[in-house]
Order: sequence, then C-alpha cells, then structure tokens
Amino acid sequence: MQTDLRFDIQPLRLPNHIQAGAHPTLQDARAMLRQLWGYADFRGAQAEVVESVLGGDDVLAVLPTGAGKSAIYQTIAPLLRGTTLVVSPLIALMLDQVDDLEGRGIPSAYINSSLTPAETEATLAAAEAGHFKLLYVAPERFESAGFRARLARLHVPLLVVDEAHCISEWGHDFRPAYTRLGTYRSLLAGAPVLALTATATPEVRRDIVSVLAMHDPQVIVRGVDRPNLRWEVAHAPDPAAKMRLLLARVRAEPLGSIIVYTEYRGDAEQVAGWLRATGLRTAAYHAGLSAAERRRVQQGFMAGEIPLIAATSAFGMGIDKQDVRLVAHYAFPGTLESYYQEAGRAGRDGDPARCLLLHAPADRRTHEVRIEEMHPPPETVARVYAALDRAAGDDGHLPDTLAAWARQVRVASEGQTAAAVRILAGAGIAFNTRRGREGAFVRLTCAADQIRGLLGAAALRGVLAALWTGRGERDLYDGVTLRGTEVTALGSDRARVRRSLEQLAECGILEVAWEEAGCRVLRRGLDPASLPVDWAAQMRIRNRLRTQLDQVEAYASTEACRREHLLAYFGDGLRERCDGCDRCDPGLRRAA
Repeated sequence: MQTDLRFDIQPLRLPNHIQAGAHPTLQDARAMLRQLWGYADFRGAQAEVVESVLGGDDVLAVLPTGAGKSAIYQTIAPLLRGTTLVVSPLIALMLDQVDDLEGRGIPSAYINSSLTPAETEATLAAAEAGHFKLLYVAPERFESAGFRARLARLHVPLLVVDEAHCISEWGHDFRPAYTRLGTYRSLLAGAPVLALTATATPEVRRDIVSVLAMHDPQVIVRGVDRPNLRWEVAHAPDPAAKMRLLLARVRAEPLGSIIVYTEYRGDAEQVAGWLRATGLRTAAYHAGLSAAERRRVQQGFMAGEIPLIAATSAFGMGIDKQDVRLVAHYAFPGTLESYYQEAGRAGRDGDPARCLLLHAPADRRTHEVRIEEMHPPPETVARVYAALDRAAGDDGHLPDTLAAWARQVRVASEGQTAAAVRILAGAGIAFNTRRGREGAFVRLTCAADQIRGLLGAAALRGVLAALWTGRGERDLYDGVTLRGTEVTALGSDRARVRRSLEQLAECGILEVAWEEAGCRVLRRGLDPASLPVDWAAQMRIRNRLRTQLDQVEAYASTEACRREHLLAYFGDGLRERCDGCDRCDPGLRRAA
C-alpha cells in the first residue's frame, strides 16, 4: 500500500532497444499490453490513441464507458523514460489503480489528502529519484506552490488528464481546478497531453482543447453507443407509483447486480429501506456515510454480497463491475452527460442490460429549486454582503461557521447564503473556510543555526521537529499551508499544537496565520447595490443549467428513438436500426 511508503517495486523489464534509448512504437505497446493484461491486441480506438500519443501528439480521446481508457496510458507509461503524471478526480480511483498497477509490477504512487506531510514528501522524493512510472494527483494539487516547485524537478514524458469533461462548465462534475491545468503545462517541458473522457458534447470538446492549451491535437471520438444497453423511461405520477415500477423492474432481474441512483442522500436511505423491507439485500451509499461504511458497502457490492445498491452520484466512478444488469434512476439527473455516464455502468461484460429512468412531473421542479438555491439573484447577494459586513469584526472575520451565522441573521436560506458567499469569494470580496478545512500558514523567520538558542520547552522542540520532518528547508522559509489533519499531525492535540506554534512565533522562530472555519470579509464598506460581480456570467450559468435540464426532459418525453436521441446529443449518429429502446422495441414499450 502507498501509506506503507514502500517504493521497492521493481519495474518490468523493457526490451533492449527501449533500454538503449529507442522511442517506443505501437508494436512495443502491443507487446506491453500482452505482458501486463494478456490481451492479444488493442481494441476499438485504443491503437489509434496509443500511436498518436507515442508520436508526440496532444490527444483528446472520447471513448465509451468500458472501452479501456485507463489501459491506454497504463500500457504506454512503462515504455516512457520518466514518470507519467495522471490527473484524476477521486481518491478511491487512485488507490484502486495504484494497487492494481503495483500488483502487475509497475511502480506507481499517488499524492492526495489521505497522506501525511511526511508521506507526501517521501513520495515526491521517490518520484524525483525516478522510482515511479505513474504518479496520480488530484487537479487541486497544482494549486500548491510547493508542489509546482517540485513538479519542475520531475521528468514527465506525458500528462494524462482523466475525466477531462470536468474542465468544462458545460460538462457534468465540473471541477474548477481542472480549468487551470493548461497554465501549468510550462512546468512539464513540453510533455504532450492525453485527455480522456467517456462523455463530451462538441462544445465540451472545444473547451477541453482550449483550456488545456492543446497544440494541433488529435481529437479521436468513437461512438458512445453501447448496443447491449436497453434504454427505457417509465412515467410515474407520484413516489408510490415510482416504488411500484422500480420493484417490478428489480424483480425482473434475478441475475447480476443492480444500482438505483437517487438525487439526495435521504432518498437513497429511503429507497434502500423500502427495498430491504421487501426482502431484497440492499444497502445505501452516499457521501454522508463514514469512510469505513462506504468502503464496506463498495466491497460488498464488488464481491456480490450486496447485489443491490441505492446510491447518490457519489457511487460508481472507477468501479469496474462487469455484471450490472440494471441501472435505474429514481429521479432524472440534471444533465444528460451525468445520466449517460451513470447508466453506462450497466452491462460492461457486453451482455444485455437495462437503463431505466423513472420520471415524475415533480422531478423538474426539484432541479429548478436547486438552481435557484445555488445561484441567487443580485438582491440576495447584496443582502448577504450587507449582513456579513455589519457582523464581521475589525479584521473582517466571522468566527462562527457560515451555516450557524446564516441561521442567526436569516437574510436568506442556508443554501442561498452559502451560494452568495461563493459568488462574493469569486469576486474577491469575501473568503469562506469550511469546517474541517481550518488550517495555518507557517513560515520560518530565523536562521537554522539560531533556532537552538531560542528554543526552550521540549514540547516546542517536538512540534518544530514534526513541522520540519518531510519538508525541505527552503519550503519552510517560503512558507507552508497546513490543512486539517496536517495540523494535528504535529502533535496529539490540536489546541496544544496551536499553543506551541503561537509560542514559537513569540520566540521569533516563525510566523503563523490561522484560517478559521467561518467567513472573512476582504472588502469592507462596499455599496451592496453595486457589488463588483460579473452578473452576466452568473446569468449564463443559470441559463446553461436550465438548458441542460431541458435536454434531460426532452429525452424523457421524446416520441422518437431514445438511443438516437442520446447519440445525437453527443455528436454521434445511429449507424444501424435500433431495437434496444422502449420506443423501438414493442416488448420494452409494453413494459414501460
């Protein structure tokens, strides 16, 4: 495991001509594919993508779920000199892939928030020494100046951006940190970029190419069609009807596993409880569960011990379970991209599987309320700013959590208040720190040879030693930001660590600035009616979300072929007659 800090995995033996410095070819990649996975050859568009990457091109590959996107770069990386850098959005996905790669003899590692500072430093040092063929990081890692400084010292022959749709505001699962990746390409000495995703409309593809500053890229798009999937929509007037329809579909699938997607955590618990009451082995999965419980449910599902999962969108990414026979959506999601990706977890073994969307008239209103909640109008943002400005202390800080403050002042709902602060933060007017993300910025201010004479208590020496462990001296003099568990890693008690750091500051050894849970107003005394916010951009976001909702509604209500509707949305076309949707297959139509 990564946390054992074992960097002794021996790399696979490469052909002599590669060891001698020859550039790998497609034939070399085919040999590596056979060696690693036992496959005789690449399938689908894999070979075309591999050949383009080995030719030094920037490549955007849009390949359907189950097409083996990860195998493309995992096969290439061992052949390249240096460490392939993989940007990945989920910690669980990194863990699974690194474990699998090391089991195949490919030295790999990840850097994410699950590691202690000492483990992160040891991983980076090993990467600089050339121990790894692949290094996985989250996009947010690039926001750290310390990481960027270390990155410039790595030899990176290839940058892989997985789940690249996260770059575009028009894509589902938008992650703002992805949008800044293009600005860091200069640190990688011209390494080509391989961007991968399963779902991207033409507009999203344009965004990916632009944001990643891709140079004359090869854009390889292969049919998103999954011929073995059967697309169905069942209309239900109320929750009771939905449950009856869902139970009928679940009981019609006696073999294989089933995923039921819900929009909210409470719905996942309710659906799981209702299905359990009918005698079905079911578990709920959502972000509100403990990490241990989520792991237990996921492992039980993968092992076949829990055949039925009721889950939010937190479940599924990176889970390669072959025998999912039914993916049902208890309520439709906000975008066709997220629907297609989640539904696409069915039938990865190539056998027939069903994708069911349960649709009720109230579903759309649920999304509309969320859009209004998360994107408040200017007058609401103005009221929130005025209340923040009045309540903040001389330093602009509100010591309470934002949610508690919102309940007290009641100028807007909690959701709208949080959204308003997000808008204010984007405009540089306020800054919000979430509970659990409190931290400290620490910077050494005296020479190393003077520290011993200034130190007194052993406790202070212990905290300073822990701060020094795993960090370079230059980093400490530049300043480091400690988040969450990084603070408590300096000692057994957070309050005691805080006192020790403040005493070290009083001794003149370091500076410390604390970031508390709550909100800080950065610009005081502004006219609430004339805040420097780009309201046109806010309106574009609201309109985009409504447009995406219209597209899901159109899919649910179309009288034409559902498969053709989906393929046209993703810029593809139906190449043969459809017999796998409830509009084209009389048997499915009767079931709906």
